[in-house]
Amino acid sequence: MSNKLESLIAKAGSRLSAKGLARWWKIPNDLRLLPGGRITHGAWTPCDFMGFTSDGRSILIEAKMAGRNRLAVGGEKTSGVKGHQWTALQLAERCHCLALLVWMRHEEVAVMTMHDAKLAMGHHRSIPWFELETIYEANSPPDSWFAPYL
Repeated sequence: MSNKLESLIAKAGSRLSAKGLARWWKIPNDLRLLPGGRITHGAWTPCDFMGFTSDGRSILIEAKMAGRNRLAVGGEKTSGVKGHQWTALQLAERCHCLALLVWMRHEEVAVMTMHDAKLAMGHHRSIPWFELETIYEANSPPDSWFAPYL
């Protein structure tokens, strides 16, 4: 795993799989998304995790660790959500997949759907932490972060 948050999300996927609720996997870094939605090797990863729920919905999860009070969205040079990642999550949402953005800020974690992320953003190109409704302590069981969406 690349970082603490990705390790916690992988742990949640394993726990939820054991409960029969969902299963997801880390997307290998060499599996990439090209413009137009084609997947190949050597370009950008569409997101960090993919999987499915017990009712058959696909899941895409993008994980971000950022200590700032706003998470930038859309720029390829940003440390926030890259444009291609945002596009992949939007495409997943349009296909009725569960598209989640997980943001760890210090020792707290927010999990949001694309709908929630867009509402929090308003007309800006960043998501303000103070607009997010549900925030978990990072030391809480990570599978509890995803329970409301399954």
